[in-house]
Amino acid sequence: MALENVSTLRPGLLVSLKTSIHGNVAYSKRTIEEDHVTATGAKLAVWETERKITDPQEHERAVKARSAARNIIVGVCSPTAFGLLCPSDNADKLADAIAKARVVADEFNATAGVSRLGVYVITGRVAQDDVEAVRAINSEVRELLEDMEEGVRNLDV
Repeated sequence: MALENVSTLRPGLLVSLKTSIHGNVAYSKRTIEEDHVTATGAKLAVWETERKITDPQEHERAVKARSAARNIIVGVCSPTAFGLLCPSDNADKLADAIAKARVVADEFNATAGVSRLGVYVITGRVAQDDVEAVRAINSEVRELLEDMEEGVRNLDV
């Protein structure tokens, strides 16, 4: 099997980041039309959703804190469709960023009454001989380059 367009990647970390806000927001759904097949053969369902935020100011603080925590971690990594990539030499910076992001969440949670902010991080090491990771990352890089080429052709930055 011949490998085409193979890129050499430096060893690094693949970072999966999830942030969440729980509580303070409740949704209720009212079905207007049950799921059914239309005359054209399409499936259709219609419903109405109501959102209730118990404490809007706290919710706004939660959203801002979640963004701040996420940005701290993303700031030391490169985002891809597979997660965040972080060079091995930034491992200490990543560990510090994760700790700082969790402090942001802890500080919010200490003052919140009805919301809870969570920051969850899983890291995996990308080795130089990890062929599957190389394939996946090459695919992502190839797609990004194609998008950039198309943007240049269309004069669309």
